[in-house]
Amino acid sequence: MRRHGISLISLLILCVLFFPEIPVYSLSFASEKGISVNITHILRKQIFFSFSDVKKVREPSLPVFISQIQPPQPLDRIYSLMGTFFYNEDPGKSIAVLSEINSKKVIFLKKNDIINGNRVLSIDESGVVFESVLGENFLLTQSGIKYSQTLPQRFYFNVNTKTAIDWLKLQPEFLNAIKFVPANGIGFSVQEIEPGSVFEAAGLGKDDRIIQINDIMLKTHADAISAYHEIFKTGRKVAIVKLVRNNKPVELIYILE
Repeated sequence: MRRHGISLISLLILCVLFFPEIPVYSLSFASEKGISVNITHILRKQIFFSFSDVKKVREPSLPVFISQIQPPQPLDRIYSLMGTFFYNEDPGKSIAVLSEINSKKVIFLKKNDIINGNRVLSIDESGVVFESVLGENFLLTQSGIKYSQTLPQRFYFNVNTKTAIDWLKLQPEFLNAIKFVPANGIGFSVQEIEPGSVFEAAGLGKDDRIIQINDIMLKTHADAISAYHEIFKTGRKVAIVKLVRNNKPVELIYILE
Protein backbone atom coordinates (compact mmCIF):
# COMPACT_ATOMS: atom_id res chain seq x y z
CA MET A 1 0.00 0.00 0.00
CA ARG A 2 2.82 2.35 0.79
CA ARG A 3 4.31 1.83 -2.64
CA HIS A 4 0.93 2.49 -4.24
CA GLY A 5 0.69 5.79 -2.36
CA ILE A 6 4.11 6.85 -3.51
CA SER A 7 3.27 6.00 -7.11
CA LEU A 8 0.02 7.92 -6.78
CA ILE A 9 1.58 11.18 -5.63
CA SER A 10 4.30 10.84 -8.31
CA LEU A 11 1.58 10.41 -10.92
CA LEU A 12 -0.50 13.28 -9.57
CA ILE A 13 2.38 15.75 -9.49
CA LEU A 14 3.60 14.66 -12.92
CA CYS A 15 0.15 15.13 -14.47
CA VAL A 16 -0.36 18.47 -12.76
CA LEU A 17 2.92 19.68 -14.24
CA PHE A 18 2.95 18.15 -17.68
CA PHE A 19 -0.39 16.66 -18.73
CA PRO A 20 -3.35 18.90 -17.86
CA GLU A 21 -5.37 17.55 -20.79
CA ILE A 22 -5.38 13.94 -19.54
CA PRO A 23 -8.91 13.10 -18.33
CA VAL A 24 -9.68 12.21 -14.73
CA TYR A 25 -11.39 9.03 -13.63
CA SER A 26 -12.35 7.37 -10.36
CA LEU A 27 -10.40 4.43 -9.01
CA SER A 28 -10.82 2.27 -5.89
CA PHE A 29 -8.19 0.33 -4.02
CA ALA A 30 -7.88 -1.37 -0.65
CA SER A 31 -6.21 0.37 2.27
CA GLU A 32 -3.83 -1.27 4.72
CA LYS A 33 -6.77 -1.88 7.04
CA GLY A 34 -8.64 -3.71 4.30
CA ILE A 35 -11.15 -0.91 3.76
CA SER A 36 -11.95 0.03 0.18
CA VAL A 37 -10.91 3.62 -0.46
CA ASN A 38 -12.24 5.66 -3.36
CA ILE A 39 -9.84 8.20 -4.79
CA THR A 40 -9.69 10.29 -7.90
CA HIS A 41 -6.92 8.96 -10.07
CA ILE A 42 -5.41 10.51 -13.18
CA LEU A 43 -5.39 7.95 -15.97
CA ARG A 44 -5.32 7.68 -19.70
CA LYS A 45 -6.38 4.43 -21.33
CA GLN A 46 -3.42 2.17 -22.18
CA ILE A 47 -0.94 4.62 -20.66
CA PHE A 48 -0.80 3.80 -16.95
CA PHE A 49 -0.98 0.31 -15.50
CA SER A 50 0.19 -1.63 -12.47
CA PHE A 51 3.92 -1.59 -11.83
CA SER A 52 3.73 -5.34 -11.27
CA ASP A 53 2.79 -5.65 -14.98
CA VAL A 54 5.77 -3.63 -16.17
CA LYS A 55 8.90 -5.46 -17.18
CA LYS A 56 12.09 -3.71 -16.27
CA VAL A 57 13.76 -2.47 -19.42
CA ARG A 58 16.70 -0.23 -19.99
CA GLU A 59 15.38 3.31 -20.09
CA PRO A 60 15.99 5.02 -23.44
CA SER A 61 17.48 8.45 -23.78
CA LEU A 62 15.20 11.10 -22.37
CA PRO A 63 13.32 12.84 -25.19
CA VAL A 64 13.45 16.58 -25.30
CA PHE A 65 9.97 17.47 -24.07
CA ILE A 66 11.08 19.57 -21.12
CA SER A 67 13.86 22.11 -21.12
CA GLN A 68 15.00 24.80 -18.76
CA ILE A 69 14.73 28.29 -20.20
CA GLN A 70 15.93 31.73 -19.28
CA PRO A 71 13.57 33.75 -17.06
CA PRO A 72 11.49 36.38 -18.85
CA GLN A 73 12.86 39.90 -18.90
CA PRO A 74 11.41 42.22 -16.26
CA LEU A 75 9.05 44.80 -17.72
CA ASP A 76 11.43 47.66 -16.89
CA ARG A 77 14.05 46.08 -19.17
CA ILE A 78 11.64 46.43 -22.10
CA TYR A 79 9.66 49.59 -21.26
CA SER A 80 10.31 52.75 -19.28
CA LEU A 81 7.57 54.77 -17.63
CA MET A 82 7.49 58.31 -19.01
CA GLY A 83 4.69 59.47 -16.73
CA THR A 84 1.02 59.17 -15.79
CA PHE A 85 -2.14 61.24 -16.17
CA PHE A 86 -4.02 60.66 -12.93
CA TYR A 87 -7.68 61.62 -12.56
CA ASN A 88 -8.63 62.12 -8.91
CA GLU A 89 -12.36 62.18 -9.59
CA ASP A 90 -12.32 59.02 -11.71
CA PRO A 91 -9.10 56.98 -11.24
CA GLY A 92 -10.34 54.43 -13.78
CA LYS A 93 -9.74 56.98 -16.53
CA SER A 94 -6.09 57.47 -15.59
CA ILE A 95 -3.51 56.85 -18.32
CA ALA A 96 0.10 55.67 -18.19
CA VAL A 97 2.62 56.59 -20.88
CA LEU A 98 5.36 54.03 -21.55
CA SER A 99 8.24 54.07 -24.00
CA GLU A 100 9.67 50.92 -25.57
CA ILE A 101 13.37 51.09 -24.75
CA ASN A 102 14.70 49.73 -28.06
CA SER A 103 12.31 51.29 -30.56
CA LYS A 104 11.34 54.40 -28.54
CA LYS A 105 7.72 53.67 -29.48
CA VAL A 106 5.26 55.38 -27.12
CA ILE A 107 2.44 53.29 -25.64
CA PHE A 108 -0.61 54.51 -23.73
CA LEU A 109 -2.12 52.18 -21.13
CA LYS A 110 -5.30 52.27 -19.06
CA LYS A 111 -6.73 50.03 -16.36
CA ASN A 112 -7.04 46.34 -17.37
CA ASP A 113 -4.78 46.72 -20.42
CA ILE A 114 -2.28 43.89 -20.82
CA ILE A 115 1.32 44.28 -21.91
CA ASN A 116 3.77 41.35 -22.13
CA GLY A 117 1.33 39.27 -20.08
CA ASN A 118 1.13 41.87 -17.28
CA ARG A 119 -2.29 43.41 -16.55
CA VAL A 120 -2.71 47.01 -15.38
CA LEU A 121 -4.47 47.07 -11.99
CA SER A 122 -4.27 50.77 -11.21
CA ILE A 123 -2.54 53.99 -12.20
CA ASP A 124 -1.66 56.91 -9.94
CA GLU A 125 0.99 59.59 -9.47
CA SER A 126 3.58 57.12 -8.21
CA GLY A 127 3.36 54.76 -11.17
CA VAL A 128 1.50 51.74 -12.53
CA VAL A 129 0.51 48.68 -10.50
CA PHE A 130 0.61 45.51 -12.61
CA GLU A 131 -0.44 41.93 -12.00
CA SER A 132 2.10 39.57 -13.57
CA VAL A 133 1.29 36.33 -15.36
CA LEU A 134 2.32 34.59 -12.12
CA GLY A 135 -0.36 36.46 -10.18
CA GLU A 136 1.90 38.76 -8.17
CA ASN A 137 1.65 42.55 -8.07
CA PHE A 138 4.46 45.00 -8.75
CA LEU A 139 4.78 48.75 -9.17
CA LEU A 140 6.41 50.22 -12.28
CA THR A 141 7.87 53.64 -11.54
CA GLN A 142 10.11 55.97 -13.52
CA SER A 143 13.08 54.51 -11.65
CA GLY A 144 12.13 50.87 -12.31
CA ILE A 145 10.12 48.03 -10.73
CA LYS A 146 9.34 47.81 -7.03
CA TYR A 147 8.05 44.62 -5.41
CA SER A 148 6.15 44.49 -2.14
CA GLN A 149 8.16 41.48 -0.98
CA THR A 150 11.35 39.58 -1.72
CA LEU A 151 10.93 37.15 -4.60
CA PRO A 152 11.96 33.49 -4.25
CA GLN A 153 14.57 31.87 -6.44
CA ARG A 154 12.84 30.80 -9.66
CA PHE A 155 13.55 28.33 -12.44
CA TYR A 156 11.59 28.30 -15.70
CA PHE A 157 10.84 25.35 -17.99
CA ASN A 158 9.11 24.78 -21.33
CA VAL A 159 7.05 21.59 -21.58
CA ASN A 160 5.89 20.12 -24.89
CA THR A 161 2.89 18.12 -23.70
CA LYS A 162 2.31 16.24 -26.97
CA THR A 163 5.85 14.86 -27.06
CA ALA A 164 5.62 14.09 -23.36
CA ILE A 165 2.43 12.06 -23.75
CA ASP A 166 3.84 10.13 -26.74
CA TRP A 167 6.85 9.15 -24.64
CA LEU A 168 4.73 8.36 -21.62
CA LYS A 169 2.71 5.81 -23.61
CA LEU A 170 5.90 3.83 -24.20
CA GLN A 171 7.64 4.34 -20.86
CA PRO A 172 5.12 4.35 -17.96
CA GLU A 173 7.63 2.71 -15.62
CA PHE A 174 9.60 5.95 -15.34
CA LEU A 175 7.36 6.84 -12.37
CA ASN A 176 9.66 4.59 -10.35
CA ALA A 177 12.39 7.20 -10.80
CA ILE A 178 11.16 9.27 -7.85
CA LYS A 179 9.83 8.56 -4.38
CA PHE A 180 7.75 11.02 -2.36
CA VAL A 181 6.99 10.77 1.34
CA PRO A 182 4.63 12.96 3.38
CA ALA A 183 6.53 15.82 5.01
CA ASN A 184 6.07 16.96 8.57
CA GLY A 185 3.28 19.50 8.39
CA ILE A 186 2.61 20.50 4.80
CA GLY A 187 3.77 18.99 1.54
CA PHE A 188 5.60 15.97 0.19
CA SER A 189 9.37 15.47 0.33
CA VAL A 190 11.50 13.91 -2.38
CA GLN A 191 13.11 10.96 -0.63
CA GLU A 192 14.74 9.44 -3.71
CA ILE A 193 15.25 10.65 -7.28
CA GLU A 194 17.03 8.93 -10.14
CA PRO A 195 19.81 10.98 -11.76
CA GLY A 196 18.97 11.87 -15.36
CA SER A 197 15.26 11.16 -14.90
CA VAL A 198 12.44 13.37 -16.17
CA PHE A 199 11.86 14.53 -12.61
CA GLU A 200 15.43 15.79 -12.33
CA ALA A 201 15.07 17.45 -15.74
CA ALA A 202 11.96 19.13 -14.32
CA GLY A 203 14.07 20.79 -11.65
CA LEU A 204 13.31 18.56 -8.67
CA GLY A 205 16.03 17.37 -6.32
CA LYS A 206 16.49 15.06 -3.37
CA ASP A 207 15.07 16.45 -0.10
CA ASP A 208 12.98 19.09 -1.91
CA ARG A 209 9.69 19.60 -0.08
CA ILE A 210 6.84 20.45 -2.45
CA ILE A 211 4.32 22.54 -0.54
CA GLN A 212 2.10 24.16 -3.16
CA ILE A 213 0.96 23.90 -6.79
CA ASN A 214 -0.44 27.17 -8.10
CA ASP A 215 -2.74 28.41 -5.31
CA ILE A 216 -3.34 25.03 -3.66
CA MET A 217 -1.40 23.94 -0.59
CA LEU A 218 -0.49 20.24 -0.61
CA LYS A 219 -1.53 18.57 2.62
CA THR A 220 -3.00 15.34 1.17
CA HIS A 221 -3.21 13.48 -2.13
CA ALA A 222 -6.63 15.11 -2.57
CA ASP A 223 -4.97 18.53 -2.70
CA ALA A 224 -2.80 17.42 -5.63
CA ILE A 225 -5.97 16.25 -7.37
CA SER A 226 -7.57 19.64 -6.72
CA ALA A 227 -4.55 21.34 -8.27
CA TYR A 228 -4.95 19.12 -11.34
CA HIS A 229 -8.64 20.06 -11.59
CA GLU A 230 -7.80 23.76 -11.25
CA ILE A 231 -5.42 23.62 -14.22
CA PHE A 232 -7.67 21.31 -16.25
CA LYS A 233 -10.85 23.36 -15.81
CA THR A 234 -9.29 26.79 -16.35
CA GLY A 235 -7.01 25.73 -19.20
CA ARG A 236 -4.06 27.42 -17.54
CA LYS A 237 -0.84 27.21 -19.48
CA VAL A 238 1.38 27.85 -16.48
CA ALA A 239 1.96 25.55 -13.52
CA ILE A 240 3.85 26.95 -10.53
CA VAL A 241 5.33 24.48 -8.05
CA LYS A 242 6.43 26.03 -4.78
CA LEU A 243 8.92 24.11 -2.70
CA VAL A 244 11.45 24.45 0.07
CA ARG A 245 15.09 23.64 -0.71
CA ASN A 246 17.79 23.95 1.92
CA ASN A 247 15.31 25.92 4.07
CA LYS A 248 14.81 28.50 1.31
CA PRO A 249 11.77 29.06 -0.94
CA VAL A 250 12.10 28.01 -4.57
CA GLU A 251 9.58 28.12 -7.41
CA LEU A 252 9.58 25.88 -10.48
CA ILE A 253 7.56 27.49 -13.26
CA TYR A 254 6.37 25.33 -16.15
CA ILE A 255 5.13 26.85 -19.42
CA LEU A 256 2.80 24.22 -20.92
CA GLU A 257 2.81 24.14 -24.72
